[in-house]
Amino acid sequence: MSLPSNRKVCLLLTATIDPNGMPFTRRSAPRRRLKDYRNALKKWSSCTLFDSIVLCENSGHDLSELQASTCGRVRFLSFSGNDYPRHLGKGYGEMNILRHVLSESALAPDDLIVKITGRYYVRNADALIAYIKSRPDCEVFCDITSDGAFAPSGMFAGSVRFLEHYLVIRQNRVNDTAGIYFEHALAEAMNQASEDGLRCVPFLDRPLIEGRSGTSSGRCNSSWVTEKIWYPALALTKPIRRRIGLDQRALHEILARFHKAVH
Repeated sequence: MSLPSNRKVCLLLTATIDPNGMPFTRRSAPRRRLKDYRNALKKWSSCTLFDSIVLCENSGHDLSELQASTCGRVRFLSFSGNDYPRHLGKGYGEMNILRHVLSESALAPDDLIVKITGRYYVRNADALIAYIKSRPDCEVFCDITSDGAFAPSGMFAGSVRFLEHYLVIRQNRVNDTAGIYFEHALAEAMNQASEDGLRCVPFLDRPLIEGRSGTSSGRCNSSWVTEKIWYPALALTKPIRRRIGLDQRALHEILARFHKAVH
């Protein structure tokens, strides 16, 4: 299926300024998180790659400080979307953000939303967005592990159709405490969409992310060694996994925790 070549490509920056006891969130102080969002937003607000830019925050926090740090091109949304059981984790809240943005937008089903964690800036965004715009036949742009079970979510792009009919309907699958993350739901959605005929492709290059990880509080590490050697090697060494008794579910848990640590 060929999609309109003039479809809109919109940037969505997701934010939670006050995680309020969210599990697996070391960087939890609202002032630190606000600073992270402000630093990233200063870079994104002058970006001309997108038809529109939205920052959506789901703890109901006052966004006036962030608004004052931008050039006025960014649309700000804030709502109270964290009133769910804490053990489900921040991935569940991320789904709430997507639902809220979809309900507030006037985008067409073919339009693309590029979702990026709001504390992150992507150094090679120009090349990635140029590639996205050159592929009007595709509805999803996201990397995925070789077994199709885990899709990194720091940055991905999906059509409104994909987000509404394949991704957010899997919200109740997400349970961080049980080791089922947003990234697992995203991979499932991509697999189902592909089976139904939607074109889902990886990025031409891996996103080079800079910023602070909310999980580990450390700086994100998009190094060549971790992304090109260590991470895929862990997924591919099946003889070693069999020898140490590491089953597929345990492997996915390790991969998920590793990816969250470096991003």
